[in-house]
Amino acid sequence: MQDTARKPERIEVVDALRGYALMGLFLIHMVEYYELYWADPFPNAVNSTMFFLFGGKSYAMFALLFGVSFFIIMDSQARKGVDFRARFLWRLTILFALGFAHSLIYGGDIMQVLALTGLLLVPLYGASNVVLIGLGAFFILQGPALILNAAGFQRQGDPTLHPLLMNAYAHGSLLEVFSVNTWAGQVGKWGFMFDSGRLWNIIGFSQLGFALGRIGFFTQSDRFKSLYVRSIVILVIVAGAMLWFGHRLAPVLSGRVVESCTNNSLMLATLLGLLLLYRVPAGAKVLRPLAPCGRMTLTIYITQSLFLVPVFYGFGLGAYAWLGQGGSAALGIALWVLQMWLARRWFRNFYYGPLEWLWRSATFLDKTIPFKRRNDATPQVVSA
Repeated sequence: MQDTARKPERIEVVDALRGYALMGLFLIHMVEYYELYWADPFPNAVNSTMFFLFGGKSYAMFALLFGVSFFIIMDSQARKGVDFRARFLWRLTILFALGFAHSLIYGGDIMQVLALTGLLLVPLYGASNVVLIGLGAFFILQGPALILNAAGFQRQGDPTLHPLLMNAYAHGSLLEVFSVNTWAGQVGKWGFMFDSGRLWNIIGFSQLGFALGRIGFFTQSDRFKSLYVRSIVILVIVAGAMLWFGHRLAPVLSGRVVESCTNNSLMLATLLGLLLLYRVPAGAKVLRPLAPCGRMTLTIYITQSLFLVPVFYGFGLGAYAWLGQGGSAALGIALWVLQMWLARRWFRNFYYGPLEWLWRSATFLDKTIPFKRRNDATPQVVSA
């Protein structure tokens, strides 16, 4: 077997940040009852807090870290003299297939979106950092949405789509959920991604993450510390201005653009704050338990849906109708603590999460990639 199917170093802080983003996605899913909250939304202190902390932010952090992982993988192979671009396209194809299968039970799957938008990273592999950051900023600042707004473009959605999905999730059988998610769920998700501007954010943040990974933004914290601090101040001011004056800007920029810019500023400020926190021993001690979850995000993300969609949906326990926001949030926090504990124990015995191993083996078409640790083996360090 060729060495190209194995390892380089992991960046622990990136794993911890990915774990934090996954935690945010999970807690949002819990208070959304895996979509069924939107059948009859009722804002309260619980979901307002969760949405403020993680809503519109966790997926964006996830996208940025996806771009960082792209750099880590491509760079590690380039050091071995391997042009990994074609293989990475195959890797994204596998991710899309896994995401589509996942979306049959949970229509809000993000893996498909990451896989398709990730295709844009491959032709940009040789682009300069200036080009990557410029393109990333264009998408993050909702450039396509602003152009479409100026051109008077208005997407005509299907008004029957949302009730169709909510009815299937709340009252349908498992087969009916599969059926509705095969097409209507896909249309609904991509329409939401387009209308909300999240599609542009995912594209932009993955490009920004690629550039930041290339310049050592996550590995050379001493070099960038002052930039972290200055950027946090600026981002908080921007977010505050958007929150305070956004209603005046909405008629010009559209409410979606204002909301996106607010969330993006808060997400980046949070990410930089976590990077600074990681520099402090006590802070690193708090964040480090998130890293094992960040090493097996694909496995955890999909497993969460397999267990919890039946809890909330009509074909299972129908908890959307009786658990309540407080109960759902409390259950989410308890389950996340359990997931951190299980992930830490998992890596005592295995090199990869099960789906991560499958994804990696399929990428290299090599089933001999080590999975289970052996007591007599020197532990390997494995790649993102």
